[in-house]
Amino acid sequence: MSINDHLIKTGADGRLDGTSTAQIDKLIRRLSKEQRVVIHLHGGLVSTNNGIASAAELEPEYEAAGAYPVYFIYRTGLLEIVRNNLGEIAREKIFQRLLVKIIKFVMGKLTDFGGRSTSAALALPTEREVRIELQKCRQNIEPFVAVAPAPAAATTGRGGAAAVRGLTATEKEQFLDDLSTDPDLQTELQEIINGAGDVVGEHSRMAARAGGSAASRATMMSEHVVHELVGDGSAKDARGVYSSAKFFAHAMKVLGRVISRFRSGRDHGVYATVVEELARELYLDNVGRLVWNTMKKETAQTFESGSAGDVRGGRYFVDALSQMVAASENPPEITVVAHSLGSVFACNLMADIRKAQKDAQHPWPKDYLVENLIFLAPAVEHSVFAKTIGRDSAAFRHFRMFSLNDTLESGYWEVPVVYPRSLLYLVSGAFEETDKGDGAFDRPLVGMQRYHTRATVYRMADVKKVRNHLNVRGLARAVWSETPANARAGQRSDAIEHATFNDVKFPPGEKKRRATVDSLRHIIRNGMN
Repeated sequence: MSINDHLIKTGADGRLDGTSTAQIDKLIRRLSKEQRVVIHLHGGLVSTNNGIASAAELEPEYEAAGAYPVYFIYRTGLLEIVRNNLGEIAREKIFQRLLVKIIKFVMGKLTDFGGRSTSAALALPTEREVRIELQKCRQNIEPFVAVAPAPAAATTGRGGAAAVRGLTATEKEQFLDDLSTDPDLQTELQEIINGAGDVVGEHSRMAARAGGSAASRATMMSEHVVHELVGDGSAKDARGVYSSAKFFAHAMKVLGRVISRFRSGRDHGVYATVVEELARELYLDNVGRLVWNTMKKETAQTFESGSAGDVRGGRYFVDALSQMVAASENPPEITVVAHSLGSVFACNLMADIRKAQKDAQHPWPKDYLVENLIFLAPAVEHSVFAKTIGRDSAAFRHFRMFSLNDTLESGYWEVPVVYPRSLLYLVSGAFEETDKGDGAFDRPLVGMQRYHTRATVYRMADVKKVRNHLNVRGLARAVWSETPANARAGQRSDAIEHATFNDVKFPPGEKKRRATVDSLRHIIRNGMN
């Protein structure tokens, strides 16, 4: 049997693309003869071709568990975009200069506080000292890891340090003066102004792949930032240098937000936090955020009703599955396995099933539930999952999540040389949006352990609800990798990176990390225990 017999391919807006309704009808007829079915929803890092290849590798694993697998293949491929674009951004001279300057002031603020008066300027490390420490990135060693002050809410904290205070007026003036008197920074700003409206080559193509647009050949900054700079840099000030007040205001926002995140205990470490905030403030359109949110949106759009020539893959599949289940005396037991972005897809699927259960005109049986919902390193927000597990929302019986412990999550470079955390950290730190559509920071994601263990920091109602759901004694709803070798069957995981939870092929010489896949097989065949 061909792997294509297991696939449902969708494209823009969740429309069927490469799969016909006749193929889904054939698939449903096959499912009606099965005892167990697995619906697998892949993550956002893989391309379409890699998603199909992964499906082919997982097929024998699911069949060994006595289940017929169904794979939704939808538009993703975020990792290539992020690595290319964030790498390009990190090589920009102006990004490097701002990184050094902001880290210089962050280090001054976090390591020299508690004894100065509010009128005193910060004692700062030299830019040379900062650059020397940043050279560690070339070996994928995170710089500035020793700096860990306490949040403002505590008198002492990590390492017994004093609490972080907000930026004083003197410190703000000191930072702006450092920016405005730097001739090299002025030169780089002028290059961006000179290159505005003249965008050519790979630089522009990368911005387009990220869903954004390049406004100057000299930078991948968001278009609105460049337009501000062009307007603000059209005249010289009294000293004969270009005035860039609005641009410096952006830099001040970055510094202020980094300090604020340390004050509240919501930082991701000095280096990662500064990279996130620079990307969020100046490069948000082109770093990958628009692609990420488009992918999330399409996992919801696939369940919308379409016309005869606009068939949505999720909508057609659920309706056809409903009719089969309603007509069957012994409908199959369904397990949904969702990796990374697939967890957003899964929550939309659960919401659609629950909506069908409540609709008297829909054929989905009111008492028929998905047996198992399994998340692998889920990238879904707490606010979304909280609705999925609501008393009147649950469309499934059992839940388990496999994810990295925070030491592993924050211990490898998803973007080599540039970003020293996992994809989930990057999504949380730079890709998510507020309700107003602005870039969010430290957005709580279900698959990140920090939001489940730091109860005094993360007190949001949705986070508490999910935390309580996962911590019910005796249910092992959260499995943090790596688990002990003697952990119970169905509760083992040995993944060490975001992308390795459902890997079944390994490079020669590397340890075969099969524990998570073996747990999936056990759950599908024997249930959760």
